[in-house]
Amino acid sequence: MFKYAWQETIVEAAKEFEPLDRVTKLAKAEDAVRARMAELAAGGDIHEHQALVDALGTLRFLRKDFSDS
Repeated sequence: MFKYAWQETIVEAAKEFEPLDRVTKLAKAEDAVRARMAELAAGGDIHEHQALVDALGTLRFLRKDFSDS
């Protein structure tokens, strides 16, 4: 369903409404994105790298949006 395996963690975090669970899922998603970025640091797919950068922006938005609620 997803182009990259780490994308599922972001969707799971975005769908979570329970505060403690959402914080946990956001952290898990961010860890997955950063781990994949580290794997690609020596080279790799430029499109996936851009998707990872975009994902970090989305996670920041979700954190802010959730904390403003």
